[in-house]
Amino acid sequence: IGADLWNDPKPPLSAWGWVGPNTRDWRIAAQTAGNAILAVNSQWLIFVEGLGTNGWPGSDLTYVQSNPVVLSMPSQLVYSVHELSQDAYNQTWFSDPTYPTNLRALWRSRWGYLAENAKSPIFVGCFGTFFVNAVKDDQWLTQLVNYMNGQFTSDGVSDLKAGQMGLSWSVGLQDIGIFLNYKTVDTKTMSYLKSSFAPLLSGPVPSYTPTSIPSSRPSFIPSLSPTATPTFTAQPSLKPTAPSALPTLRPTNILNGAQIFAYYSTIGNQIIDNNGSSIRIAAVNWFGFETKAFALSGLKSRGYKSIINQVLSLGFNAIRLPFSGQMLITPLPLNGSINFNLNPDLNGLSPLQCMDQVVKYCGAVGLRVILDRHSSLADNGWKESLWFIPNDPYYTENQFIQDWQMLAQRYAGTTVIGADLWN
Repeated sequence: IGADLWNDPKPPLSAWGWVGPNTRDWRIAAQTAGNAILAVNSQWLIFVEGLGTNGWPGSDLTYVQSNPVVLSMPSQLVYSVHELSQDAYNQTWFSDPTYPTNLRALWRSRWGYLAENAKSPIFVGCFGTFFVNAVKDDQWLTQLVNYMNGQFTSDGVSDLKAGQMGLSWSVGLQDIGIFLNYKTVDTKTMSYLKSSFAPLLSGPVPSYTPTSIPSSRPSFIPSLSPTATPTFTAQPSLKPTAPSALPTLRPTNILNGAQIFAYYSTIGNQIIDNNGSSIRIAAVNWFGFETKAFALSGLKSRGYKSIINQVLSLGFNAIRLPFSGQMLITPLPLNGSINFNLNPDLNGLSPLQCMDQVVKYCGAVGLRVILDRHSSLADNGWKESLWFIPNDPYYTENQFIQDWQMLAQRYAGTTVIGADLWN
């Protein structure tokens, strides 16, 4: 249903609304990438994360007041933030003498004003706590969940209009998430979330069969049949050899569906379906594709379908999939990162083809998917201050946009509903 363009935009190299000698304007990049996606797939939501000014990356949308993102289709824009407790990322407001009563005003000033004033939907793309400080973390998570449910003041009453849904959100699958070890559900965290779940998002099940890696991919990527048996065990190199020219855009929609899914747009502070009814995204973040393993976490001990089935049974309606640009062109997952006895249909597939299978099965069971670009190189998010790598012959700004267009075409007509452009 969408694309989360870039995970955790990071100052000082990334700016919002201005350009300096050593900075680039993330707002303009988000507009450019978002419009490029909408040009080939107008159904996706475009998720744009705020900067990390005065806090951790991705948490500040104050600049939107004077410099909003302007897409060719404004109804497809969703702003996104990350919120973490003090044991995950300590900040000055946690030691403020007015804590926790200061939290609502803090969230309102940084990003909540967009939802409270019906300017834009907000997607809380990552949040959670380790409960190191039982009292303070309980206060923080209780207030955040209430705020996401529309209690913008402390009177205990939702300020949303009749028929409107609360803020959409995505919580970790593990590591500040709902699983303790990919087998045991964290019942404490789930107890806080029970008031915030939402119905499954509408859309019929498509019928398609993923094909092999497109033949028009860059020539420096080894050819690979989807049923081939891996012949090497070494980890893929961290950075591919630069091609002589940028690769052409890969083929349109390799996951063609016989039916068309419902997709979403925005109005005011709500995400709405084709009938104008408010919907709410209640998702989990499933990490792994953005790491040097190039495979979803947990697949050493469980089948991916089993994990997806449990996510569905717990009440979630979507999965957010972080990935790296490197993952898109890597021939095979890291050896040992997947137990193929438990995941036989992933054997011999590239990481991108593994993502195809995950998207396919999510659609089959009724879960929607948001794609989230974490970084260009795998496991490199905290080192990359821009959505591309300056002076790199491959990971250019143009390649960033081409990657998103490829994914928007590849997953058109599937259960994917949006793009989180840059984490």
